[in-house]
Amino acid sequence: MPAIYRYFVALCIGIFLYIVADPIKVGAQSAKMTPTTSGDIWAKTLDAANYNEYWNYQMYFDNGMSLYVVFSVSNFGRLKSAVSGIRVSLYGLDGEAYHINREYPIADLLQNPQGYEFNINPRQDNIWFKGSLPEHHEMYINTQKHGHRFKIHLTFTDIQQGFKSGTGEYMVDDHRIGIATHIPFARVSGTTGINDNVKDVSGVAYMDHTWQYQNSSKKLKNGYRFVHLQDTRNWENVYFMETDTRAGTRFVGYRLSSVDGVVSLQEIQSVSNTSSRDFQNNRMSISLTGGQKAEISSHSIMDVTTIFNDLNWVTRQLMRTILGGEIMDTRGTAVMLSNGNRKQGFFNQFAVK
Repeated sequence: MPAIYRYFVALCIGIFLYIVADPIKVGAQSAKMTPTTSGDIWAKTLDAANYNEYWNYQMYFDNGMSLYVVFSVSNFGRLKSAVSGIRVSLYGLDGEAYHINREYPIADLLQNPQGYEFNINPRQDNIWFKGSLPEHHEMYINTQKHGHRFKIHLTFTDIQQGFKSGTGEYMVDDHRIGIATHIPFARVSGTTGINDNVKDVSGVAYMDHTWQYQNSSKKLKNGYRFVHLQDTRNWENVYFMETDTRAGTRFVGYRLSSVDGVVSLQEIQSVSNTSSRDFQNNRMSISLTGGQKAEISSHSIMDVTTIFNDLNWVTRQLMRTILGGEIMDTRGTAVMLSNGNRKQGFFNQFAVK
């Protein structure tokens, strides 16, 4: 069956599942909040000449461990072959942190609508996620590098309906950038570890999806996520990117939240910082559509890494040239204040430096 028909079938199934699902309580909106469908999970950019696309998972376990997993597809044109990949950061395994990057030829990528499987290395069947959202989702990773074999097998339950703003896409000058939140909140359980040190884990999870049809990295100055994951009825997601346009700085992204089961979405209009150099003492003031405000502060940094960590010197210099610098990833905890409510959560900032 041609790919376009497979995607259409997947989309139709997703729409049907959403229609028959339990109704969602929607709060007052200042932007069009569109439910994601099961078919929205697929890569959207593979037919473009240059592209970047990321599926970003964040998981926080009851035993104090945390896990960040990014599936990706990218094509930088003649400078680098198109690849799919995965980046994993595991924190708190007996007090240690572990990181791994792996890449595979894009021709190996399997997107199978039967089971909603996204498999970047089907020959070994060792790196994949699958399942029709929001009904079911599962992740499996079994790969090694530098003597560390990552063993991860997780099942997601109590998955809340995902959303995007409007069509999910923004125009930044002549560049199209897309954002969708597939999993604003879920419970997660399974096994996670390194080599023979594998733990039974349970906790909460979040996942979003970002795509660019062109090499838009030089348009992006930085990006920021904040997640507060209390329970199925109370959670908070903030995700935005600061872009450099011909008309000046523009923020794209939104705040998606659920308060006692009432879900709402507001676009990010502007963000101001009290101290861009002292990140830990910085207070980030966020203006939202509808006249709403939020403030994020008390940043406690857990780790700062470069996404080029595993690359050799030549490839690292090439990627710096393509992207306009090195992408640094900062992770930790923070506090969000909004409408008199204080919410403790986790942040993730990425910036080209």
